[in-house]
Amino acid sequence: MHKIAENGIITLTAGDSLLAPLYLFIDEGSVHKYTLTGTDKVCFAILEPHQPFECASVRKIFTANNNDENGDVLVILSPEDTENLRPGLYYYEAKLIVSRNGVEYVDTVIPKRKFYIL
Repeated sequence: MHKIAENGIITLTAGDSLLAPLYLFIDEGSVHKYTLTGTDKVCFAILEPHQPFECASVRKIFTANNNDENGDVLVILSPEDTENLRPGLYYYEAKLIVSRNGVEYVDTVIPKRKFYIL
């Protein structure tokens, strides 16, 4: 079972699968939808409270190959990703990584939001 509330809070039963679109919006003077192309990627992480992004309990990388028919990135969690997580409060965060002229840029596109494991 999983639920994604309108405010972005995710509830997931440990060991269940999750397949959900991740809507990317970038503010470059004006807010617009962003679709992954080329070598762009999104790093999606599930973290314990106060855990740094780099030490996340779950980290998944998604590329343009994970785009759905609307150009949104599909976040895919398999049972193995969460089956060993203890029930309780976690957070999720997503960072967009793009390479422009040989330089890699990182932008936190979804700051920490609540993620409950049941």
